[in-house]
Amino acid sequence: MKNLQKGFTLIELMIVVAIIGILAAVAIPAYQDYITRAQTAECVSLLGSSRTPTLEHFGMSGEWPSAAQFGEIVPVQGGGVCSGLGITQATNPPGATLTLSINVAGRAAGVLNQSYREPGTWRCWSADIDHKYLPQQCRNLTAS
Repeated sequence: MKNLQKGFTLIELMIVVAIIGILAAVAIPAYQDYITRAQTAECVSLLGSSRTPTLEHFGMSGEWPSAAQFGEIVPVQGGGVCSGLGITQATNPPGATLTLSINVAGRAAGVLNQSYREPGTWRCWSADIDHKYLPQQCRNLTAS
């Protein structure tokens, strides 16, 4: 009688474990970058939602809101990775810059800015955050 062997050998199992380890070594950093970009995009969206009330205030009063007024007209102040939503006024050229602090687990930390300088033109930029974590509309732009 023949004795049939069923199952996998130890070397076959070790090869499968090694392949899974290599795949995980590539996938985990890529997934962390994806999460960081998604959380940064959430902060960009929060900044975008604060533009409309800011422009409405400017349209009605003819001047940009002060920091105290900004806290009253923009109901959402952020939370989690996005915090410190604020506004600064520019005089030359006239306009305003909305600022938001970001800290995504130490990977993307800094200040995200959206500046309004010309009628209808908002520019998104950051001097602190690595450009690979910023949405496309915020990359490669400088303060203006």
